[in-house]
Amino acid sequence: MKRLVPVLLLILTACASQPAPVQPAAVKQYNAHAVAAQRAAMTGAWADAAAQWQEALLLSAAVDDWAGQGEARLGLANAQVELTQRDAARQTIAPMPGQMLFPRLQRSRAHYQLALLGLPDTHAAADHVQQARALCDAPCGLTPWFDNLDARIALAEQDGPRAAALASAVTAQADAPASERAHGWRLLAEAQLQQDQGEAAWASLQSALTLDRQLAVPAWLADDFALQVRIGQQLKRADVRVDGQARLDSVCAAVSAPACATRPVERQAGLEAK
Repeated sequence: MKRLVPVLLLILTACASQPAPVQPAAVKQYNAHAVAAQRAAMTGAWADAAAQWQEALLLSAAVDDWAGQGEARLGLANAQVELTQRDAARQTIAPMPGQMLFPRLQRSRAHYQLALLGLPDTHAAADHVQQARALCDAPCGLTPWFDNLDARIALAEQDGPRAAALASAVTAQADAPASERAHGWRLLAEAQLQQDQGEAAWASLQSALTLDRQLAVPAWLADDFALQVRIGQQLKRADVRVDGQARLDSVCAAVSAPACATRPVERQAGLEAK
């Protein structure tokens, strides 16, 4: 019996020292491309992100990895949108919603992206959001995204009360991501502005700005300041309008953002409102 203890120890030691399973080369390469794509996206290097996701897509498709392929398609489409390649983005994710081999949550996310790409066609966008909700099993962690997008659709349809209700639901969710709560506050401000509630819109925008300054995403700050200009115009408050325009100009001088394209229009409208 005395010999059993050291023998058992040898067996346990041998088991503990077994090398970890070696990852296949394709898996290692996929992971490397995915990490590189995410890092590029974080710095706004969208062309690099698209190239890395394209490589990841080819690798995952070659080894029958549908989850990996889905993640690559979603990431690639997002980069293509940022590069203003909307048609290419649609083609990238078009195969996903109806293909059962992709995970349900990825198919839901694909519908969400197609909804964004569907705007300004609000009917097509709303249909995609509805299907995205249906594919997101409860409890669905994507609800804040869906609610904010439905609020955007309601705004486009001039349904300010519905937009305000949807956006308010997002702002009230303490566990929702800060980015979506900030988006919710901005959408609420837009809904209030649409209903000629300038003072309420100004208060809501302050909540959006508090979060967006912490998140420090230039495009979101540009959206906020462009909205501030409009709020200042409705309130006939030159201090609010001029402050918002100065901040918008400063951001747009440093980066290119969608809100920057409206600067000449906003500025002309501001001059007329004096």
